[in-house]
Amino acid sequence: MTILSIMVTDIDATTLAKLLQKVDPFRKTIIVDCRPFIDYNLLHIRDAINAFYSKMMRRRVYDNKVSK
Repeated sequence: MTILSIMVTDIDATTLAKLLQKVDPFRKTIIVDCRPFIDYNLLHIRDAINAFYSKMMRRRVYDNKVSK
């Protein structure tokens, strides 16, 4: 049986830098970049995931027009 613990935290750049310096082989850190795709595409942290949720996407989800 595997127990998965997920913690989501909004942090600043200094805190992120400190966390990335501490390497823990038993813990996977996922960095989610919520900036618009253009900003993310110009510059982002290696292996970060872009998850910008625009007003248009919110509307499409609300209207049930997003393909699954």
